[in-house]
Amino acid sequence: MTQRLFIAINLDAATKLALVQIITQFPDTRSLNKTKSDNLHLTLQFLGDTEVGLIPEIQDILKSIADQYPQFELNCTRWGAFPNFQQPHTIWIGVAGPRLLELQTALTKQLSRIVLNNKNTKPFQPHLTLARVKFPLSSNDLTQIQSLATKIILPPPTSAKSLDLMASTLTPRGPIHSLVSRHLFVSK
Repeated sequence: MTQRLFIAINLDAATKLALVQIITQFPDTRSLNKTKSDNLHLTLQFLGDTEVGLIPEIQDILKSIADQYPQFELNCTRWGAFPNFQQPHTIWIGVAGPRLLELQTALTKQLSRIVLNNKNTKPFQPHLTLARVKFPLSSNDLTQIQSLATKIILPPPTSAKSLDLMASTLTPRGPIHSLVSRHLFVSK
């Protein structure tokens, strides 16, 4: 049996609220799937469909890595879209933090021994997904989203306190994320 898994840093309530205030400024259109507050997180590694028998070994790796890193600050850095704002598929806020790339590299290296098959060859770009574009946006909707670039206020820094193993269940109404296990970084 498999479970769809990913590893994330979950956000505090104040950061989620600030992001939701940005998301509510997006146009209401069927073309745009806005991220729900409960699903706002920083994905460090998507594992995909993973054998449930591997979960204890994954948890051991996460605990080992979390024990090596102190809690650290995450900063929202910029507003962006993949692949670009002319034809966006994903609208996001970039994230930076000390040792964040080092942490993600350590995760990838350790997990590749048991679960990763390196399907994703794109470099890690830390970001918080605000919305996904399901169908091409109308020119009016696209203009409204693009105009937000000069208006949005990025959330203040937040603290990364843990590595979280998350399950993602796909439903017709969108994914439902649930915590499988939490692995605390070292307190400062």
